[in-house]
This record gives sequence, structure tokens and C-alpha cells, in this order.
Amino acid sequence: MFIIGNEFFLVAGKAYPPVNGMFLNMKNWLKALILLTVTGLLVFALAYDINSDSKIEVATVLPKYRTIEEKVVVSGVIQPLRLVKVNSNISGVVEQLFVKPGDVVKNGQFLAKVKFVSDPIERERLLRSLNTVTVKYENDQRQFVRNKKLFEDKVISKMEYEQYETAYFISKAEVESIRTELKLYEGEMKTDQISNIIVSTVSGTVLELPVEAGGNVLGKNSFNEGTIIAKIADTGKLQFVGSVSEDDVNELHLGMPALLEIGTSGRHQVSGRLEYIAPLGQRTDGVTRFEIHAMLPTANLNGHMIRAGSSATAQIVTAKKTKALSVEEKDLIFDGDSVFVELLIGDFVKKRAVKLGFSDGLIVEVTKGLSMKDRIKVKTKNSQK
Repeated sequence: MFIIGNEFFLVAGKAYPPVNGMFLNMKNWLKALILLTVTGLLVFALAYDINSDSKIEVATVLPKYRTIEEKVVVSGVIQPLRLVKVNSNISGVVEQLFVKPGDVVKNGQFLAKVKFVSDPIERERLLRSLNTVTVKYENDQRQFVRNKKLFEDKVISKMEYEQYETAYFISKAEVESIRTELKLYEGEMKTDQISNIIVSTVSGTVLELPVEAGGNVLGKNSFNEGTIIAKIADTGKLQFVGSVSEDDVNELHLGMPALLEIGTSGRHQVSGRLEYIAPLGQRTDGVTRFEIHAMLPTANLNGHMIRAGSSATAQIVTAKKTKALSVEEKDLIFDGDSVFVELLIGDFVKKRAVKLGFSDGLIVEVTKGLSMKDRIKVKTKNSQK
């Protein structure tokens, strides 16, 4: 088709006058055709780009049958099964220590020597007390002698006589006790009356000496337990001591095995057994916790002595399931109450909903939605952000 001037156009070798509006309609159709072509190219490019993203190679892993254990993990410390605190009998100043931490001692062995420091006020009090009990003692003695003669003459009954006898011996003991204390204050003590030597009351290892030579100590009495001279324990018998929450304590019972990791490295492990669960919880910062103890079978671990005070972690298995089809929990997608995995099917990645069962915090059982042949997309650090 050729346009001849402004009045005719040529079709198949013949000239025709233009039909009204026909030429303008041809131009509109040409514009529409170009627009459709460009739109089609854009749609094709977009679809190709999307398909290309789905076909990117991804790392995958297959589900596995594993044994999954639900555990209660407890942090705590290693302590002696029995710890004895040896207190001072008298008040004064520590003159000498005969042992040091780590020494093995026997029952009755000397631990320290305390030098008595007299107190004038206390001495005056003892003198007044001695005068009082002496008067009572002399009176009880006279009563006892008089009534003993009456009892021998069968004038009074045995019961009445024993009352005077008891009062006499009590008064005598009180006088002797105060006289002994006075001798102590005056520096005239004798070994058969009272001693300033502190001795061990048990056999074991000295764990700590809270006092030093030259330090002041208080003697134990009715109102004061006295200054601790030494802490002694049998380091051959140790236990793990920790605490659990009120939710975890319901999963525990006595006799359960406990894997104990000694220290922070986790390289030293020993098997123990749960021996004690506190019947009463302790509430701290709004949280109730229950103390537990696990007995260690030995204090020697691969030639190394387990030391009291070492930090430890106990793993107590509360439930166990074998042959569970499972995946790593990090490869799951959590969306509200739903859980999904991304599966590589052919060249495409698709999401699928799954149901979960047992979990140990790292590995989780999948009860529905997966088979052994499903290839699960491994979540990378970038995909987890």
C-alpha cells in the first residue's frame, strides 16, 4: 500500500480514494500491536526471573531415625556429703594453728591453740556468782549431812533423803564449774579441768581455716555457737547439689540416673544417682526452686581428684524415644501455632506443614508430614535472619 499525495492510496496497482477514517484506524492498530508486544516481553522476562530463583541450588538434608531424650539440665556445685564445723570452746586469741587446708586429720587431733584473754568485768561477775553458789552449797551440805543421819536412823523416808542429796550434789557441781572458769581467767587452768587446745571432732580433710593466728575468737555457749576454727569433711564422699524449677521437679524421682559434668569444659563426666529432692521449695525473686542432691560413686576421676566446690552440671533423662523420624530444629519454620519445612521437589522449593513430637532442644521428632525420602532445605545464616 502506497499513499499518493493526500487524496488517493494505491492497493494492488490501483488507485482508490481514501475511505473516511480508515487511515487513522490503521495507525491505532499499529500502536496497539506494539504495546502488546512490549507487554508480552515484560511478562516473559518476569516469569523467567521467578523460575530462575526457584531453580537455585540449595543445600538439603534427609530426615533420620534417631533416639531422642528429653532431659532436665541442672547447674550446681560439688559438695562433701558431710561437712563438720569445729568451733572454739573458749574466747580469746588464736595463738597457733597446727594444720593447714588440705591436711588429713583424725578424730581428736589438735587443730589450734587459743590464748585466753581475761575480761575484768567477766571476772567480777564470776566472783559474785561464786559467792552466791558457795552460800547455797554450804547450806545444802549441812542439810544433806543432817538428813543423812536421820535417814540412817530411819526417821525420814528414802525419797525425802534423796531430795537433799540431789540438791547437795547440784550445788557442789555449780561451785566447781565457776571455780574452773575463774582459774581460766586467772591463767591457772589445768588440762584435766579445761583446755585451750581445739581438737578435731571427726576424721577427714581440712577444707578451710576461717581464722588466722592472732585472730580473735568467741567461745560457744548457750547464746553463741562460737567462732568456726576449721571446716572438715570426708572428701571421699561427694555429692552434686543443685536446684530445679517447680515444673521440672515434677518430672524427677529418687534413683534416677544423672550424668554429671565436672567443671566448665564438660570433658570430665561421671554417672551419679538422684538421692534427694527437697520436699519444700525456696522462693527467690518470684521463682520457686527445689534443691536436689545426686551422689557421686567416686571422688577420683581418671586419676584426678574431684574437689569440693567445683562447678558441675547434671543431665537427668526424664523421657526417651527410640527410632523417631527426626530433623534438626533449626531447619524448621515456626509461624504462630503452625510448623513448616521447606522441601526441594524437583527444581522447586515448597513449604509443607508438619507435626512435631519429642524434642531435646536440638533434634525434634516429626510425627506427620515427612518421609525418609523428603529432601529438607537446610536453613543458612542468611535465611535465618
